[in-house]
Amino acid sequence: MGVGMLSFASPFVLNPLTDSTAPVVNKRPINLDLLYKYSPTPAVDLRKGKQIIAFMSLTCPHCKKAAYLLHIIHKQHPDYPLYMVLDGAPEHKNAFFSETHAEDVPYLLYRHTEEFVDMAGSGVPSIYWFKDGQAVLKSEYAYYQLDPSYMGKWLKQ
Repeated sequence: MGVGMLSFASPFVLNPLTDSTAPVVNKRPINLDLLYKYSPTPAVDLRKGKQIIAFMSLTCPHCKKAAYLLHIIHKQHPDYPLYMVLDGAPEHKNAFFSETHAEDVPYLLYRHTEEFVDMAGSGVPSIYWFKDGQAVLKSEYAYYQLDPSYMGKWLKQ
Protein backbone atom coordinates (compact mmCIF):
# COMPACT_ATOMS: atom_id res chain seq x y z
CA MET A 1 0.00 0.00 0.00
CA GLY A 2 2.78 2.43 0.96
CA VAL A 3 4.70 1.70 -2.24
CA GLY A 4 1.57 2.30 -4.31
CA MET A 5 0.91 5.66 -2.68
CA LEU A 6 4.58 6.63 -3.06
CA SER A 7 4.53 5.73 -6.75
CA PHE A 8 1.38 7.79 -7.22
CA ALA A 9 2.65 10.80 -5.26
CA SER A 10 6.21 10.91 -6.64
CA PRO A 11 5.29 12.62 -9.96
CA PHE A 12 3.66 15.45 -8.02
CA VAL A 13 6.69 15.82 -5.73
CA LEU A 14 9.11 15.80 -8.66
CA ASN A 15 6.87 18.04 -10.80
CA PRO A 16 4.85 20.25 -8.46
CA LEU A 17 1.80 22.00 -9.84
CA THR A 18 2.72 25.55 -10.79
CA ASP A 19 1.58 28.10 -13.34
CA SER A 20 4.20 26.67 -15.70
CA THR A 21 2.20 23.43 -15.75
CA ALA A 22 -1.11 25.15 -16.39
CA PRO A 23 -3.09 23.79 -19.33
CA VAL A 24 -2.03 25.20 -22.68
CA VAL A 25 -4.12 26.64 -25.49
CA ASN A 26 -5.52 23.85 -27.64
CA LYS A 27 -5.15 24.39 -31.37
CA ARG A 28 -6.73 21.14 -32.57
CA PRO A 29 -10.49 20.99 -33.19
CA ILE A 30 -12.30 18.07 -31.56
CA ASN A 31 -15.66 16.87 -32.82
CA LEU A 32 -17.72 15.98 -29.73
CA ASP A 33 -20.68 15.18 -31.98
CA LEU A 34 -19.04 11.75 -32.44
CA LEU A 35 -20.00 10.94 -28.83
CA TYR A 36 -23.67 11.29 -29.78
CA LYS A 37 -23.49 9.24 -32.99
CA TYR A 38 -24.00 5.84 -31.31
CA SER A 39 -25.86 4.45 -28.33
CA PRO A 40 -25.22 4.83 -25.47
CA THR A 41 -24.45 8.54 -25.41
CA PRO A 42 -23.28 10.74 -22.54
CA ALA A 43 -26.06 11.47 -20.04
CA VAL A 44 -25.20 15.19 -20.24
CA ASP A 45 -24.62 17.37 -23.28
CA LEU A 46 -20.86 17.86 -23.22
CA ARG A 47 -21.19 20.42 -26.02
CA LYS A 48 -22.77 22.98 -23.68
CA GLY A 49 -21.08 25.01 -20.98
CA LYS A 50 -17.66 24.24 -19.54
CA GLN A 51 -16.48 20.65 -19.30
CA ILE A 52 -13.20 18.93 -18.53
CA ILE A 53 -13.11 15.75 -20.57
CA ALA A 54 -10.47 13.07 -20.20
CA PHE A 55 -9.95 10.56 -23.01
CA MET A 56 -8.42 7.39 -21.56
CA SER A 57 -7.72 3.76 -22.30
CA LEU A 58 -8.88 1.11 -19.84
CA THR A 59 -5.45 -0.57 -19.90
CA CYS A 60 -3.11 2.46 -19.88
CA PRO A 61 -1.21 2.86 -16.56
CA HIS A 62 -1.01 6.67 -16.96
CA CYS A 63 -4.74 6.77 -17.66
CA LYS A 64 -5.35 4.87 -14.44
CA LYS A 65 -3.36 7.44 -12.47
CA ALA A 66 -5.30 10.25 -14.13
CA ALA A 67 -8.61 8.51 -13.42
CA TYR A 68 -7.68 8.06 -9.77
CA LEU A 69 -6.86 11.76 -9.51
CA LEU A 70 -10.16 12.65 -11.23
CA HIS A 71 -11.91 10.46 -8.66
CA ILE A 72 -10.28 12.40 -5.80
CA ILE A 73 -11.11 15.76 -7.40
CA HIS A 74 -14.70 14.67 -8.07
CA LYS A 75 -15.08 13.55 -4.47
CA GLN A 76 -13.82 16.93 -3.19
CA HIS A 77 -15.63 19.01 -5.85
CA PRO A 78 -18.71 17.11 -7.05
CA ASP A 79 -19.92 20.25 -8.84
CA TYR A 80 -16.92 20.29 -11.23
CA PRO A 81 -18.03 19.10 -14.69
CA LEU A 82 -15.60 16.21 -15.12
CA TYR A 83 -16.19 13.49 -17.67
CA MET A 84 -14.23 10.46 -18.88
CA VAL A 85 -14.43 8.94 -22.35
CA LEU A 86 -12.96 5.46 -22.09
CA ASP A 87 -11.70 3.21 -24.84
CA GLY A 88 -11.14 -0.50 -24.45
CA ALA A 89 -12.74 -3.88 -24.23
CA PRO A 90 -15.64 -4.12 -21.75
CA GLU A 91 -13.91 -6.97 -19.93
CA HIS A 92 -11.21 -4.47 -18.79
CA LYS A 93 -13.73 -2.06 -17.24
CA ASN A 94 -14.01 -3.78 -13.83
CA ALA A 95 -10.22 -3.93 -13.38
CA PHE A 96 -9.91 -0.25 -14.39
CA PHE A 97 -12.49 0.87 -11.82
CA SER A 98 -11.21 -1.51 -9.16
CA GLU A 99 -7.80 0.14 -9.42
CA THR A 100 -8.91 3.78 -9.90
CA HIS A 101 -12.14 3.94 -7.84
CA ALA A 102 -13.29 6.40 -10.53
CA GLU A 103 -16.70 4.85 -11.18
CA ASP A 104 -18.19 7.92 -9.45
CA VAL A 105 -16.88 10.20 -12.23
CA PRO A 106 -19.35 10.34 -15.12
CA TYR A 107 -18.04 8.33 -18.06
CA LEU A 108 -18.83 6.71 -21.37
CA LEU A 109 -17.26 3.49 -22.61
CA TYR A 110 -16.85 4.47 -26.25
CA ARG A 111 -16.43 1.41 -28.46
CA HIS A 112 -15.38 3.12 -31.71
CA THR A 113 -11.59 3.21 -31.48
CA GLU A 114 -10.83 5.07 -34.72
CA GLU A 115 -13.16 7.93 -33.76
CA PHE A 116 -11.86 7.83 -30.19
CA VAL A 117 -8.33 8.43 -31.54
CA ASP A 118 -9.65 11.28 -33.71
CA MET A 119 -10.98 12.96 -30.56
CA ALA A 120 -8.21 12.03 -28.11
CA GLY A 121 -5.26 12.75 -30.37
CA SER A 122 -1.95 10.92 -30.49
CA GLY A 123 -1.76 9.68 -26.91
CA VAL A 124 -3.70 9.05 -23.75
CA PRO A 125 -4.59 10.26 -21.29
CA SER A 126 -5.70 13.35 -23.22
CA ILE A 127 -7.46 15.88 -21.06
CA TYR A 128 -9.21 18.81 -22.73
CA TRP A 129 -10.99 21.81 -21.24
CA PHE A 130 -14.09 22.56 -23.31
CA LYS A 131 -16.27 25.64 -23.50
CA ASP A 132 -19.51 25.24 -25.47
CA GLY A 133 -18.15 22.28 -27.42
CA GLN A 134 -14.80 23.86 -28.30
CA ALA A 135 -11.60 22.48 -26.77
CA VAL A 136 -9.95 25.67 -25.57
CA LEU A 137 -7.24 24.20 -23.33
CA LYS A 138 -5.33 20.95 -23.11
CA SER A 139 -3.53 19.55 -20.12
CA GLU A 140 -0.24 19.09 -21.91
CA TYR A 141 1.19 16.84 -19.22
CA ALA A 142 -2.13 15.10 -18.62
CA TYR A 143 -2.80 14.39 -14.97
CA TYR A 144 0.09 16.55 -13.71
CA GLN A 145 -2.09 19.56 -14.54
CA LEU A 146 -5.25 18.53 -12.77
CA ASP A 147 -5.08 21.21 -10.11
CA PRO A 148 -8.52 21.59 -8.48
CA SER A 149 -7.96 25.25 -7.54
CA TYR A 150 -6.98 26.11 -11.12
CA MET A 151 -10.01 24.20 -12.38
CA GLY A 152 -12.27 26.16 -10.03
CA LYS A 153 -10.86 29.49 -11.22
CA TRP A 154 -11.31 28.51 -14.86
CA LEU A 155 -14.85 27.33 -14.30
CA LYS A 156 -15.77 30.68 -12.70
CA GLN A 157 -14.28 32.80 -15.52
